[in-house]
Amino acid sequence: MKAPIFCSKLIAYSKQPNEKETSEENFAALIEFYKVSPFYRFAHLTSNKPIIEAFQGHIRLHVIDFDISRGIQWSSLIQSLSERKDVPTVSISVFGREMNVLNTTGIRKRLRDIESLNPAIVVVVKHEAIHSPVTFSSGFMESVYYCAALIDSLDEFLPLQSAERMTIGRFHIGEQIKNNIRDDGDDDMMVRRLRETHRKWEMWKEWMEIGGFTQIGLSSRCVNQEKLLL
Repeated sequence: MKAPIFCSKLIAYSKQPNEKETSEENFAALIEFYKVSPFYRFAHLTSNKPIIEAFQGHIRLHVIDFDISRGIQWSSLIQSLSERKDVPTVSISVFGREMNVLNTTGIRKRLRDIESLNPAIVVVVKHEAIHSPVTFSSGFMESVYYCAALIDSLDEFLPLQSAERMTIGRFHIGEQIKNNIRDDGDDDMMVRRLRETHRKWEMWKEWMEIGGFTQIGLSSRCVNQEKLLL
């Protein structure tokens, strides 16, 4: 029942041939999506709360981000810390797209390296989707359904034909679809890329435990904040 609806919405955002998008347009679309959809903002604000709680009693905070992307996730954390009476010293060490390194060097080894730093807390924020295709066609449909959920999240905030929604669909969500299914001339490579795009949470939990980490629950204050955001 939902597939025709998903497809009809995606057609509205289809990319025009022979048009080249710039990084500025992609970034502007990401920011617009961040403002109106709860998807990314909820994840970032919720993950920042445990970091702030683990920071209590300290005057210096060192954040290591292994998948910095555009870096918009840290603005709310810096703002929260700046409102404290004793403004702390904050440093952020970043890596570009470390997931590529994790996939090639081995996640277990990389997590052991992180554990050796003796961090106060490690927060994993990832998109969860079942991208484990056997064939390209099955992977394509999984990618469509996932990205369609992102599009559906705009329904409460932007009219279907609004310019902002068209921009988000074309330059942000459309780019995700294109990156997932781009043709390298190697069907096996395309299937592997779709599998690596997003992992199920159970797999991340297993990797973290193998790496020597123990899952902790969210505090009541963090849970209450989540409820307010929803």
